[in-house]
Amino acid sequence: MKNGVPIQVIIPATASPMEAMSRVAKTMDGKNIIDISNRHNVPTDLREFIPFYAKNKLIKKKLSDETEETRNELVGKLNRYFRQTGKVLSITESTIIDVSDFFAWRIHDNEINSSRKGNRENPTRPEAIGVGTFNKCKKLVRFFFDKAVDNFECHLQFSTAHVIFKEVPYDRELNDVYLSMAQIREIMALNITDKTLNAHRSLFLIGCLGGGYRVEDLHRIDKPLKEDFQNGEYYTFNVTSNKTNARTKVPIPHFLDPYVENYDFSVHANVHELRKSIKEIGKLCGWYHDYKYNEQLADGTSKPVVKKYWDMLQPKTCRKTFCSLLYNYYGF
Repeated sequence: MKNGVPIQVIIPATASPMEAMSRVAKTMDGKNIIDISNRHNVPTDLREFIPFYAKNKLIKKKLSDETEETRNELVGKLNRYFRQTGKVLSITESTIIDVSDFFAWRIHDNEINSSRKGNRENPTRPEAIGVGTFNKCKKLVRFFFDKAVDNFECHLQFSTAHVIFKEVPYDRELNDVYLSMAQIREIMALNITDKTLNAHRSLFLIGCLGGGYRVEDLHRIDKPLKEDFQNGEYYTFNVTSNKTNARTKVPIPHFLDPYVENYDFSVHANVHELRKSIKEIGKLCGWYHDYKYNEQLADGTSKPVVKKYWDMLQPKTCRKTFCSLLYNYYGF
């Protein structure tokens, strides 16, 4: 011992590297040394680590509004989990059982499902959340655990390759819609005087016919320049995906030229407002008919859902529409 700190730690020759580090950590517990499981002294409570990571200089580029919204939603769920159970997810201390407990709680999270059922008076066992929502939760939790390891050399008590993080398979097409060219023309024919709504109409049309970009790329897309493309000159988007870093070059059909020329690409659209505007556009088109589908839930059950068609429209409708039109309208 020297100044209260052991200068030697006996480690069996048969010990694995993790066992050796654990023995050192236990021997040095409470001593004035660096915690080997958290050498950079980052917040270990996942609720605190998430905003810490978002602000940290190691992030190479600003996260999109969409990512920020999802990130804040997860922090809210973790706070709610703590209020209800007294439990937290710790980067260095939680086990795979702790993560499993959180996921099991998330499936029947009362807050979201009591509002989905319209019954806040009896939230004791509400229906499960949708599979898509559950998969997003799993993916995001895994993402931040991985970042704690990759960027800050933290040591987890489990592997994020564990089967518990595997996404639940489901048919993504059941609750998604895409537009036909006739519906696109209906949107183009609308007489919209509101400046913001008109701008969002232009962006939505560009998204449906000009590349099918994800919303995190679409809302901040740069103004296209005219380029020669297959014996013609077209406005052409050159976009690097925020998610995959893949580069794409997409020519815009000429009948969208007025929308491209009148859209202010220097102003990035607010994703929340864009979502609202897309639904409002559906209302203006008179799309009040019912759309029915079966939603797959995270507990293995399903439920019938009936929504107005306008309420099915989302920013991702652009991506679905672009892909379907390539096949059905353009013949690709």
